[in-house]
Amino acid sequence: MPPLLPLDARVAVAGQLKPGDMAEIAAAGYAAVVNNRPDGEALFGQPSTAELQKAAEAAGLLFLDLP
Repeated sequence: MPPLLPLDARVAVAGQLKPGDMAEIAAAGYAAVVNNRPDGEALFGQPSTAELQKAAEAAGLLFLDLP
């Protein structure tokens, strides 16, 4: 998982997350993930929005897509 860089006590930013990162994010106490990347922005290694959303929701996180 890329490092989470806190902006304040409730909000952090990170590089590209992967579906497998969602459980760790939930365990760290976060309640939501905001995806700002449109599908296909990177040529390789970027998970789809659907994959990220499925994993986030399975981990109990709210998922917001704002590409």
